[in-house]
Amino acid sequence: MTHRCRAALLAAAVAAAGAGCADDASTARPEATPPATAAATSTAATTTTGAPGPAVAPPPTTIERTAAGLGATLQQWRDDEVAGRFQVRVDNATGSDLMVDSIVVEWAGFAAPTRSEPRYLVGDGTRVDLAVALPAARCSDPPSFDEALPPGPPVVVVNGTERVPITDVRHVLDRVHERSCTQQAIAHRATVAFGPDWELVEDGGDPVLRGDLVVAPRSTSSVALRGMNGSVLLSIEPEDGLAPAGDRVPVLVGRGGRCDPHALGDSKQTYVFDLALVVDGTEVDTSIVAEPWLQARMGEVIRARCGIS
Repeated sequence: MTHRCRAALLAAAVAAAGAGCADDASTARPEATPPATAAATSTAATTTTGAPGPAVAPPPTTIERTAAGLGATLQQWRDDEVAGRFQVRVDNATGSDLMVDSIVVEWAGFAAPTRSEPRYLVGDGTRVDLAVALPAARCSDPPSFDEALPPGPPVVVVNGTERVPITDVRHVLDRVHERSCTQQAIAHRATVAFGPDWELVEDGGDPVLRGDLVVAPRSTSSVALRGMNGSVLLSIEPEDGLAPAGDRVPVLVGRGGRCDPHALGDSKQTYVFDLALVVDGTEVDTSIVAEPWLQARMGEVIRARCGIS
């Protein structure tokens, strides 16, 4: 492969990584597969919050259905996590095609119902993922790090009339509720964010982005950073240890990271960084996502390190 071809391939790959805001070991969406009782498959279409996924095989369990034959499960892929959404998998065994104009997910664990208007035809005997924006969780006041799941089953209201029980076989709601309440509990007690000032420098001959993590307690709370991890494309490490200088921890981003086309093209959470904290004596793990302006600066590091002109 010539240098020019390699550069073009890498440039396209890093652009795709940035657009997906993406990660490392992402799982590909399954190929279209009909339910065991049907011979049809469905195809993807655009929704108001993102494109629905393809029709997929059912999980190895029985899902609850309405009398008419509608069922629903949930899914959340890596790109959904970054985009702040999840997928409602509508399973149509009604005996006829169903035009889904709107879906509303109601659950006591959400601060408010969440709505999508996919306007998508779900064929009889098929199941399709439809994207829905992920609302904030309903947590205690103040939020804590050991929130219990609320009682009551989740439902999806299809087209304003059909209330379909959600069989959450993949425990999506457990994960999103815990994640949201943890983030709310941290935000109530501390500010944890990327600082505003970053510069592209060389460190031992390698291009890196130098900046700060803001780790500052609120009121009478305490917060300490005990660890950090980057993505496959971008490492993150403390420049002078984890102890903050005031309320800031100087960090270096991008000294390590893969440059091969496979990693660049498949990255789904390129700008998501994992942090390990101690907040008011409790060890908690969370993640922080770089804002778009900082993602652009981090993209400079990837291009410089991988030789993309």
